[in-house]
Formats: sequence, C-alpha cells, structure tokens
Amino acid sequence: MEISPQFVSRATEQFHQQVTEWQSRPLERVYAIVFVDGLRVPVRTEKGVVKKCVYTVLGVTIAGKQEVLGLWIEETEGARFWLKVFNDLKARGVLEILILCGDGLTGLPDAVSSVYPQTDVQLCVVHQIRNVTKFVSYKDRKQVCTDMRPIYTAPTLEAAELALDQFESKWGGRYPASADSWRRHWDGLTAFLKYPVELRRIVYTTNAIESLHSQMRKNIANRKVFPNDEAVFKILFLNIRNFTNRWSKRQGWDIVMNQLMMIFPDRLTRKVVDEL
Repeated sequence: MEISPQFVSRATEQFHQQVTEWQSRPLERVYAIVFVDGLRVPVRTEKGVVKKCVYTVLGVTIAGKQEVLGLWIEETEGARFWLKVFNDLKARGVLEILILCGDGLTGLPDAVSSVYPQTDVQLCVVHQIRNVTKFVSYKDRKQVCTDMRPIYTAPTLEAAELALDQFESKWGGRYPASADSWRRHWDGLTAFLKYPVELRRIVYTTNAIESLHSQMRKNIANRKVFPNDEAVFKILFLNIRNFTNRWSKRQGWDIVMNQLMMIFPDRLTRKVVDEL
C-alpha cells in the first residue's frame, strides 16, 4: 500500500487537532473524586534522552463515571507546576473537587488548597507502605507490613493513632524513620478515616489510576525513546481513548453518592446533583 507524504501530513495535522481539542475540552462542574499520578517515559531532548513524567488526572463524576481530565508533561514537579494544572482545570469549568487522591507528589497539597480550598486531600496508603518498607531489612519486611496494617484499617482516627504508637514502640528503635514518615504525613494519610467504609475503599489508594498507567506501560513498552513531547501525547491519547470507551459506572456508586451528599451537604446539594 502506498500513501503520499501529503496524506501523512494531513492525517497528522488532523490528529494533532483532536489531541488539542481533547486537552482543552470543557469539563464537569463537580468531580466527586480526582486521582493524580505520574508515568515516566524516556523523551529525546537537546540534553539527550531524559526521563520525563506524564502526569495523569483521572476524575470520577457524581454520576460515578471515570474520565481522564488531561495529561501534563514535566521534568520536575512542584507547587508551581501543580498550580498550573489546577488552574487549567478550573478554567475548563471544574468548580468543585470533593476528594483528591495522590501519592505525596511534591507541592500537590499546597497547590490544591490554593485553587480548591475545600478539597480533602488523601495520600495513597499503598505508596506510604512502599516508602516505609524501602529501607527495612528483607527479613523484617513482612512483619513490619503486618504491624502497620492496624494503622490504616483502624475504625477511627483515635484507634489509628494508638496503632501508630504501638508500631513505633516495637519498631521505632530499629527503624526510626518508619513511624516518623507516618507522623510527617499523618493528616493526608488519615483523611479517609472520617468517611464510611464504602468510600474508604475507593480513596485510600490510587489503584484506579495506577491500573490505567499499567495498561499504558504495556502498550508503550516496545518504544525505547519518544522523539518529543508531542509523540508522547499522541500515543497516550490513543490509549486513553481506547480504554475509556469500555469504562462504565463504578459498581456500588449509588451508595457512595448518598454518603457523599451527607458528608458534603453544603457543596453537593440535591439541586446541584439534579442539575448535573
């Protein structure tokens, strides 16, 4: 099959327009939950091949449907970068984010609070466990994980604080940084404990977005280096378009939605829900 250079040029230009329109499309006014995570990809630059991070923002609407709100590429993260991301979301129509889940990305909580001051920020507990066990001896790792479990499975915040004290008394001497890591990020790691069990299961980890990134990695595994940022956007956009066509309403969302309306009565009134 033969195609002309002019055809390739027209097709590429049209596809680039689709990506631009998708990245700047209007969004819902309210998102019940937003997940944020990064995917590292090698990109050729003037400095050589650089591992850049593609940050994905995945939202769950109040109807319980997931959608990727956008992609952003950056070499380094920070409050200024995240401020740009959230201002972009706000300019595209997002007025409310009830709960935001991330993995402790640099500058994320401060940026969220400056644009969406009422948003609850929950840090990923699974990432926290990985961080804690990173410098734990292999022979102790299994027991350390077992002893950490009562912290994040506690029924109340008070019970979680007690479990952390017990964990520190047992492991603080050998691994002092472990308990300290929990204490430094305590508010973000335990925000989910004020929610009902059904909602806790959704927001205590960023598994929803990590699952999406896992599928993306499989599809780009054979591409050792991307020539530029635009090429990254194009291939990931195609991945997202294929995946999201198969997404449906989250199972058990009706129960969660009723819980959200009780937790956030001033921000998620029946009138707002009916309008959306």
